Amino acid sequence: MSSDAPDEAAANGGEIDTEALIRTFAEESGVDVAELVEVFYFESDGSAHLNVSGRKLGESTAAKAKAVATAIAAAYHFADDEPTVSVEVIRAECVRLKCFDKKNFFTHMGAAPGTVLSGSGSSRVLRIKSNEIKAALQGVVTVARGTKE
Repeated sequence: MSSDAPDEAAANGGEIDTEALIRTFAEESGVDVAELVEVFYFESDGSAHLNVSGRKLGESTAAKAKAVATAIAAAYHFADDEPTVSVEVIRAECVRLKCFDKKNFFTHMGAAPGTVLSGSGSSRVLRIKSNEIKAALQGVVTVARGTKE
């Protein structure tokens, strides 16, 4: 990781350049910066969040949770070169956006586009499918922005 990576900066008590994260996210993903800013934001510690309400992410709780999983995994992958994201990070965002289904959460995570669910118990992670994540991210951005592909 580079010296300005979120984990290192947070550990050193520093703040992350969130605008640089969005620019890197756009460059690496091929999605326009303006579109990403409509859908995502980064905290000063480098954590990624969705900038839209949960209802904009799909018709069902399952569709919303899968969209959150794909979007957040893609944000960490493209902005910070992370190949995996803890499902606990995804769970927190699903709770925040009111699309967390405790009974079916891991089923939803296992079906999130552009990712593969790995591990067991509390150490489960979503691994990025590098050949699928760009298209999956663009799909989520399109849905979240309410635009047609």
